[in-house]
Amino acid sequence: MKNKIEIPAIHDKNLMKILTDLGLLDKINNMQLMCSNCGETITLENIAGIKILKNDVVVICDNPECIFQESNEMINGE
Repeated sequence: MKNKIEIPAIHDKNLMKILTDLGLLDKINNMQLMCSNCGETITLENIAGIKILKNDVVVICDNPECIFQESNEMINGE
């Protein structure tokens, strides 16, 4: 049986506020935020995940490999 993980979701209408609150919106608008897995520039169109790790904000893009890698890390507790 596969492990189940809870994945919190952000509605599009709340995304801008959350990005602003986390100090990420300006970085995205200035193309200064990169995917933590592949290094792709994060945009409003390709952002797929945000998490806090040791007081740092980590963002991933919508590349299926990045999503898969992040999902595996969540399942394995990394």
